[in-house]
Amino acid sequence: MGDWAPHEGGVHQICQLLAEFQKPGCNQAQIYQQLNTATQNPEFNNYLAYILGSSENLPVEVRQSAGLLLKNNLKGQIGTTKPEYRQYIQ
Repeated sequence: MGDWAPHEGGVHQICQLLAEFQKPGCNQAQIYQQLNTATQNPEFNNYLAYILGSSENLPVEVRQSAGLLLKNNLKGQIGTTKPEYRQYIQ
């Protein structure tokens, strides 16, 4: 999967946001804004790929959300993604 490796703090933070987004009564607008801000990090899609593919101990809903967010992000960003990041995601 390439040389990239996630920082556990980043994985935990993203997983927490994705899990919180699923809860009824949460402030989805605030969580969406935080996730949207996170997309500015060039490694964000790598974290999503890691959560989707390498974190089998996470709830299915979190992994599904990571996969959907990754798919949507790649639609508009794949051409501008660094080659080493694209390699990791693939």
